[in-house]
Amino acid sequence: SGDDLRQDMLVLQLVKVMDRIWCQEGLNLSMIIYRCISTGRGRGLVELVPDATTLAKIHMKHGIIGPLKEHTLLKWFQEHNPTEEQYKN
Repeated sequence: SGDDLRQDMLVLQLVKVMDRIWCQEGLNLSMIIYRCISTGRGRGLVELVPDATTLAKIHMKHGIIGPLKEHTLLKWFQEHNPTEEQYKN
């Protein structure tokens, strides 16, 4: 509530189209595209992605300057995927 989801809808639609094109060209990036519907100004529905971690939560773990650090996401992926095979997947 209170968020204008029209931009989110547009971006997700573009990502979905791009994912289809990439897959047709043999590049499967394993995109998980959630659904988002704007039902009015400042209202809408966003699909829940189970077991997801937000970027904000990942960045908070690394302090106030977490978003400015270059390897924050890399470190998070390595922590949650200890083997090389898990990391590649």
